[in-house]
Amino acid sequence: KRQLKAQMRGNCDELQQQIKLAYQRLLHHARLEYEITLHKEKQIQAEFDRVKKELERMNEANRDYLSLKAELKIQRETLTKLQEKIQATKISESGRLQTSSIIRIVEYATPSKDPVHPKKLRLMGMGVVLGVFSGVGLVFLITLLDTKIRTHEDLQRICPYRFLTVIPERKTRSKAVYDKDERAVRHAIKFLMEHLTLYAQKRKDFQVLMITSPQPKEGKTFVAANLAIQFALNGRRVLLIDTDIHNPSIHTAFYLDRQKVHGLRYLLAHPRIPHFNNFKWFQQHKLCIIPVESRMRRSGELSVLLEEERFVSMLDRARNNFDYIILDSAPVNVIPETIRVAQWVDGLLLVVRADFTTKKAVEIAVENLEKIDAHVVGIVLNGVDLSRKYSYYNYYYYNYMYEEA
Repeated sequence: KRQLKAQMRGNCDELQQQIKLAYQRLLHHARLEYEITLHKEKQIQAEFDRVKKELERMNEANRDYLSLKAELKIQRETLTKLQEKIQATKISESGRLQTSSIIRIVEYATPSKDPVHPKKLRLMGMGVVLGVFSGVGLVFLITLLDTKIRTHEDLQRICPYRFLTVIPERKTRSKAVYDKDERAVRHAIKFLMEHLTLYAQKRKDFQVLMITSPQPKEGKTFVAANLAIQFALNGRRVLLIDTDIHNPSIHTAFYLDRQKVHGLRYLLAHPRIPHFNNFKWFQQHKLCIIPVESRMRRSGELSVLLEEERFVSMLDRARNNFDYIILDSAPVNVIPETIRVAQWVDGLLLVVRADFTTKKAVEIAVENLEKIDAHVVGIVLNGVDLSRKYSYYNYYYYNYMYEEA
């Protein structure tokens, strides 16, 4: 065993010696490879620097070449122009010498008594014609580009319905009833009431009138409120209902608190109420107001209230208690419920605001109403500034009516 251990120890020492020698050889070989690679890298870097300098020199030489080439081109063009001028000068001098020897004066020229230029009459005629055509063209262009309703003639050109009256512009744009001092507005509302009274005499079944407009902010609420007041002052029992459930306004015209009064929802929710004493009355119990309550928020729930059976039943009850029922409805081009309710009324009044409503909006409103064969009583032009136009209406309202008052 001792010999075997000694032999194994000797083998291990020999192996360690061999490993050490192999490691030294590998290390030496790696150092040689590193030094060779480092030397090659230095050579490549030196060659790269040399090529870089050569490229910079060539670029500079190229720039100098291009500059000299451009300068040479300019010099050649200048030389060519000078040669052409010299040649033209020679030709001119040669021609002058030749013509001077053969030209002679045959007759002296005399000035004309009439000016050759400018011809004033012709220029004046052209100016007049051009001015006339320019003016006509400008007027035509302005008319073509003007999309607003300005006068009742604009309405009659695009609207098949009967034009009833013009309502002058008020001093304020509020939805409240008109001021007592605004006589022109008051007389316009009276004039409208007379038109509707004559229409009711011809149609014995005329009681329910819807007042609407093509788009919002055209004054339909103002017309509805003041027309109802005028009927009541004339001794008629009137029911004014706000059916614009999305944007109600009647309560603002009569300064009503929607949280404290019964309104449309209460009326439609109680179809068996035989009288209307629970609602707000004005004008010595001649005018009954049905606003939209403040609790009516969700449009889906509101639309259900305007279903045919419920609404028509309410109108039938109202016919037995009132002479006229006026509905302040939503704009016909905006809210679909307006088209539905328009089928249940006896007549419809369309309100259009001057200098605000577009012709396209009126055309769309007419198309929507014709689809359901609505009974349109007529059309009213609201918010007309009498101080700027409508000389006939200006004289009628401000002279005749004021003197009468």
